[in-house]
Amino acid sequence: MGAIGFAQTIAGKWKGTYSEGIMKYPIMLDFILNADSSYTVHTYTKLPAKSGKDMWVICDVYYEFMGKDSLYLEETNRVTPDEKILPACLQKMYLKIKERKKVLVLDGVWRNGNTKGDCASGGSIYFSKKK
Repeated sequence: MGAIGFAQTIAGKWKGTYSEGIMKYPIMLDFILNADSSYTVHTYTKLPAKSGKDMWVICDVYYEFMGKDSLYLEETNRVTPDEKILPACLQKMYLKIKERKKVLVLDGVWRNGNTKGDCASGGSIYFSKKK
């Protein structure tokens, strides 16, 4: 599927996981189609809290199609929670676009997008969305 075909089907919610060593964490992507055919993109990452109540981290995302089968995503700003509660650890994602049966897949790696802070260095990442 080329970038143009994929761009037409990218809108919507994607469910996935990212790994950090042996740990896996839930993450979601939301591509919202704008009137000018661009997208507003957010990530929603679920982090376990020591208090027992999980926390959702929401970030704004820059996106760029890289050739016919690749997508680059970069978290640019954390919307919530405030950095006073949890330091911002932003991700850069390098993803391949695949189609498996009736499911679209984004599969690749993520890297630390921060130059400061105590953030993990990277790992694998995977998203899927029904067509």
